[in-house]
This record gives sequence, structure tokens and C-alpha cells, in this order.
Amino acid sequence: MKYQFKRYALALLTACAVVAPSFGAAIVSTSGGAVYPQFKQAGIGAVPVTVNAKLAETISAKDFGVIANGVTDSTATLNAFLTAAANRTAFLPAGSYYFTGILNVPANTRVVGEGYATRLYPVNASGNTMTMKSNSSLENLRMEGSTPGGVMISGGASNVMIDKVFFKGVDQSVWLHDTTQVTVQNSVFDTVKYGVIQQLGKVSNHVKVLNNTARNMTGDFVEANCASSAPSEDWIISGNQFLGSAGFPTVATEARFVGVTAVKNVTITNNIVKNVAGDAAVHLEDTRGRVTVSGNQFSNSVGTNYLYLLHSEKDVIVSNNWFVQDDLTLPTITMIGMNSNVYTNAVTIIGNHFVGNANMTVTAIGAETHTNIKIVGNTFESLKIGISGSSTKNVIINSNEFDNVNRCVVSATDGPSGGGFNDVTMNGNRFNCNADAVYLRRNTSGSAPSERWTVTGNYFGADATGNDTVDFLVTGNTVAAGKTMNFGGSQYAGSVRYFQSNNLQIGSGLVP
Repeated sequence: MKYQFKRYALALLTACAVVAPSFGAAIVSTSGGAVYPQFKQAGIGAVPVTVNAKLAETISAKDFGVIANGVTDSTATLNAFLTAAANRTAFLPAGSYYFTGILNVPANTRVVGEGYATRLYPVNASGNTMTMKSNSSLENLRMEGSTPGGVMISGGASNVMIDKVFFKGVDQSVWLHDTTQVTVQNSVFDTVKYGVIQQLGKVSNHVKVLNNTARNMTGDFVEANCASSAPSEDWIISGNQFLGSAGFPTVATEARFVGVTAVKNVTITNNIVKNVAGDAAVHLEDTRGRVTVSGNQFSNSVGTNYLYLLHSEKDVIVSNNWFVQDDLTLPTITMIGMNSNVYTNAVTIIGNHFVGNANMTVTAIGAETHTNIKIVGNTFESLKIGISGSSTKNVIINSNEFDNVNRCVVSATDGPSGGGFNDVTMNGNRFNCNADAVYLRRNTSGSAPSERWTVTGNYFGADATGNDTVDFLVTGNTVAAGKTMNFGGSQYAGSVRYFQSNNLQIGSGLVP
């Protein structure tokens, strides 16, 4: 009887092998009398695989006896587990994985947790917490501990992803060191020093920092310190929220949203940045390719600048951003600053909205020669000074709206020292200012005058005056009743070749 039952069971299992299963059903095959359970997915073209092979696609830390109680040091068992999971998915079930050494993620390996319930708990007095190789990822877990170093991506690693990871208490959360094609996305950085940092003097190309949240930062959220002789290339920083520096509003040198040196082609778009205590919200230095800063919202900075361009050589586009200072008690800042000692070329500031308090300046341009600056189609509201500049040439100031600004366009005395705001086209602007629409002065008799201005088709709701100007053409403008427009005054040597014609003063006819 027992023998007959075994024969019947074997025949039944064999028959099942030819029956198409539903999704997730098991089938079996036989070979030489042995029985091998198999699995077949639903859908046309699916082929059966053994259950063992299916289960081996993902390896669990529990398979290697890793203890996740937050107390036991699991460095060795975690590394044994990760080594075995090479080229597959390494699954970390919910728990607190305490470790004191370095975890090494092999190439071609996904490390996946169960969200916030999976905690990597590093305690390491020095060095990094984890290294990652090419084609690897860290996903859907928390890294919270006490360590100066977090995830290190180095040694030429490429195509590495950090996705849905919560970092806390990790000073350098993601550390880049000679790598390419790295994506950090959908993650949270809370009470850490640096979010994504490029090691000083190293190169990391094609880096994407997307849709993350940073708060209580003590250092820069994104920082790249590259050498001019070996710049990094192609960084995209988009869709992130920077919700505040630790210790705000106490000013720190760092604690910026972005601090970048010697990176070619930087794109910063659609971010929300507020309560920044660093010396700038975005600090861009020695950029060698195109820089795009577009669609961002900046508010409540207490540093010197919102956007600081230091030796940004060419092709800088600042467009469609909101620069807002909600807190009227915060000190004077410059919304867009260009360094006073180095050269900047080809900057376009277009379609932005600048609004603040009486202590704010939008652009400070000085005191070496900057060229090809376009300021077009912006709105300036409730500011101390709209545009200030000196030692600058080839400037276009067109189609901007100034409202409740104390002085709209300033050169020399109230701007950076040196004088000389030259080759300027100013057309189609509307100046509703409290003091001066345009105010041009030389600081000293030895400083250079402003030269070669074309001023046409503007509305001046406040005085527009200039001393010691050279080659000015002022025509076709409209001046509010009781206001003065005269760029031909003399403070030191006097104005030269000043032409004023066909300008209309409201209620008084042509301006004399």
C-alpha cells in the first residue's frame, strides 16, 4: 500500500508539470526519478525556473545570521552577506544593523531595505561607513549613526545610485572620489555636515542630485572642490528642498545649498532653498562651461549672497527664479554677486523676481573687468539697490520692472569702487523708484567715468542723473512729472559727447 501511494503521488506531480499555472503557482519537473519544484510567472513567453534559482535572485541578511538588534557588532556577518549577494539583490529586513567597520558593496549589486524600519547603524571613529562599486545601488533604508564618513563611491566606480535613503548623524553622507554617473535621489539628509561631497582635488563626472530633502545642515548640501587643472563635468542639482542650516540665523562660512569649484556644466533647477546660513546659498567658482540656475525659489538667506559667481568664466544663465527675503530683520545681502577681484564673462539674468527689504541689493558687479552682462525682463521689488556695478562693459539692461526700489541702477559711489560702467544699452525699463532711477557718479577724480550708454524707451518715475559721462545717447524716454533726467552733469572733468533728444516729461512736454 505504501509503495502504491508513492507511485500515485509521483504520477500526480508529473502530471502537474504540463498544466499551465496561474501567476505565482509552482510546477514540478522530474529527471532521473528526482523531483525539482519549479516556478513560472504568468504571461506569454514566461519559462519555468527552479524554486531554488528563483529564491536565490534575492539574498536576505537573515540567511547569514546577521543580528539586527542595534547592539551586536555585525560588521563581519554583514560583509559575508554582501559578498554572497554579488550580482544580485541583498535584502535587509527591518531591524537595526549595528556595525563598527566598513561595509563593502560589490559591483552589480542592489542593497535594499524596508524603508525607515531598516536602520544601518554605523559607529566609526574615523573613515567611511560603506564603499560601493560600479553598477551598485543603496535603496529604501535609513543610515543613522555616529560617524564622520558615510557612503564612499571611488576608484573609477560608475553607474551608482542612492535612492530613498534617510541619512542622519553621518558627517559626509555621500562622498565622491574619482567616479562617474552617480545619482543621489529621493533621499533625506537630516543633521549631517555634508550631503553629497566631491573630495578636494578629485574628479567626478555626470553627477545627479535629484528630489532630495536637506535640513539642519552644518556644511554644504552639495559641495565639489575640484582643481582647475582637472575639473569635474556635468552636475545636475534639481528638484531638491533645502529647508535650513543648523544654527540659522547664525552665519557660517559653509552651510550652503551648493558650493562648487571647477566644475564644467552645472545645472541647478527647480529647487526650494530657504533659511541658509552659509556665506552664499549657491557659491559657484571657476566654472568652465555652461551654468544654468533656473526655476528655483530662494528665501531668507543671512549670508553675503544668494547666488555668488566667483570667476565664472562664461555662459551663466540665471532665469525664472524667485529671490525673496521674507524676514525684514535680516542683514543686507546681495542676491546675485560677482566677485570684485576676478573676471566674469557672459552672464544672462532673465525673467527673475527679486523681492526683499530696504537692505537688499540684487547685483553687485565689480571691480575687475566683467563683460557681456544681460539683465532682461526681471522684476525688482522693495530693495535698497536694484543693479549696482563698476568696471564692467557690454551690459544690456532691458525690459525690467522696478517697484519700490530706493535706487534702481547705480554705478561708482554707491556701488563697488573704481567707476566705469561702460557700453551699456538700457531700453524699455520701468523705473518706479523712491530716490533715483539711475545714479552714476565717480568716486574720485582719478577713477574712470561711465562711457558709451544708449538710453531709449524707458519710463523714469524718479530722477536719472549722471556726472562725468562720455558718449551718452538719451532719446525717446518718458519722465514722470517733477522728476529730472540729466546724464550730462559735471563732478570732476565734465561730460563729453552727451546727446539728449525726443524725451517726454509728463505734463511738461519735451525734456529740455
